[in-house]
Amino acid sequence: MMRANHLIGLPVICDTKKIASVLSVSVGHDGHSLSGLVVQSGLYGPRFIPCAQVVLLGDRSVLVSAPAARKPSTIRRPGRVRDTGGLRLGWATDLGIDEQTLGVQAIEVSFGPLDDMLYGRRWLQDFTFDQASGDIVVPWFPLECLECSERRTRDADVDVSGNGGGQRARPCDGRRADDDAART
Repeated sequence: MMRANHLIGLPVICDTKKIASVLSVSVGHDGHSLSGLVVQSGLYGPRFIPCAQVVLLGDRSVLVSAPAARKPSTIRRPGRVRDTGGLRLGWATDLGIDEQTLGVQAIEVSFGPLDDMLYGRRWLQDFTFDQASGDIVVPWFPLECLECSERRTRDADVDVSGNGGGQRARPCDGRRADDDAART
């Protein structure tokens, strides 16, 4: 499996000549395959190479059978991720692409910066692509999973209250720091 972010910036080779560089990938209507590559070549602006013309996705270059001839009409990129209940979960940050079939095997999802720091980003394989909104829809997961996640965040040794300093928020019992200093 190859990451889509790894493709960005790779040279596009046609007939032993570099003709462009990869700018991004475009996802197909179903979200489980690529429709093509968006490439940049000189001053001509972005061009589109359909997947039928892509011969090989390599680690150091992309081989194509014909140069890009047309401008991209619509580029579908993964964006927001929500569950089937409509709750927005995060953003799709990367795609896992099969080099042979050019199919999307998995998506990398960021649930937010704090969650990324504590637990890392997650790869999800069970998803659909909502064509109307452009969102990626993942199956709804039970409430127990959310409670476990909230419990892990609450038990973590990181301040999640927003008061800074990396320490837990202390409960307030109505006294001020000036009162404590006056008693000593």
